[in-house]
Amino acid sequence: MWQKLASSVGITLVVAGCGAGVKVSTDFDPQQNFGRYQTYIWAAPPQTGNVRLDSDLTRRRIQSAVDEVLSGKGFRPATGNEQPDFMVGYYAALDSRVDVQTVNTYSGWGWGPYYGGGYYGGVYPTTQTRYYNQGTLIIDIADAGKKQLVWRGTGESEVHTQSDPERRQRALVDAVQQIMQGFPPKARQ
Repeated sequence: MWQKLASSVGITLVVAGCGAGVKVSTDFDPQQNFGRYQTYIWAAPPQTGNVRLDSDLTRRRIQSAVDEVLSGKGFRPATGNEQPDFMVGYYAALDSRVDVQTVNTYSGWGWGPYYGGGYYGGVYPTTQTRYYNQGTLIIDIADAGKKQLVWRGTGESEVHTQSDPERRQRALVDAVQQIMQGFPPKARQ
């Protein structure tokens, strides 16, 4: 069910390595009563085909970060035969991007009383190309009974893959906190 829901909405996600510069957006069903939610279960993440994103380490880091945020908001994982109120899922994507910027520089001498008049110089454009990875992390909340998506948080950021595992986890927790800041939404709690 979750994979079908995930692929039908075209979800995308960010991996560890981001943090302060996370661009966040959220969407939710305003008719949903989020105040009745207490327990949750994890849905299996869909496979992206990217070995960096589909690794068990990445899955555990993301789930740990989301669990930490949900716990801080008073939610807990369903235990035993307990029926969960909602399901949590995520999807990750990592895209290569190119940033090309051209800047005009000026050189020469200027016009003024100390220069004796006249202007000589020119405009010299300089182009710089930068390659980077853009990551997107989507965290979805689906009503467990209705099996319908009710909340989605999306975070996008430049991803720095050279950082150590502890820095990655801290950055990921920070990104997840920013993404989930609006969950549950203020409408109809």
